[in-house]
Amino acid sequence: MHRALLRAELWLEARRLPFRVATDDLSICHAYANVGPVPRWQGVAPETIAHWVRRACKHPILMRQRRCFRLGLLGFRFLRMAGHQPELRYALEQSSLTQGGVARTHCWVCLNGQPLIGTKGPGMVDLVSYPAQTA
Repeated sequence: MHRALLRAELWLEARRLPFRVATDDLSICHAYANVGPVPRWQGVAPETIAHWVRRACKHPILMRQRRCFRLGLLGFRFLRMAGHQPELRYALEQSSLTQGGVARTHCWVCLNGQPLIGTKGPGMVDLVSYPAQTA
C-alpha cells in the first residue's frame, strides 16, 4: 500500500509540476522543491524514490524540452519529503555557447555527493548547486 501511494502521489505531482513552476525564476522553482520531511515518507530508500520519479516522468507531455529539470525538481522534492538532504546541481553545455544558439543547461540530483537522478554529461561545466555549498 505504501508503494502504491508513493507511485500515485509522484504520478500526480509530475502532472501538476509544469503548472506549478511555469516560470524561469529559479527561486520559485526551488521554493516548490524545498519542502520539509513528511512523516508518511520517512524511511523510503532514495533509490526507490529515484526509480519512481523516473517512471513518473517517462513520457512527458509538458516540459519536454526541460526533462532533466522536471526530474530534478520532482526528485529533490520527494527526497526532501523522505527526510534526505539532496543537492540539485546545474551545469552548462560548453559546446552550446560556440554554436551561436541558446545556451543549453542540464541539472541532476546528488545525494551524499553521488549522482542519484541524472548525471553530468561530458563537456559540461558546473554552474551552481542548490542548496548552495558551504565551505
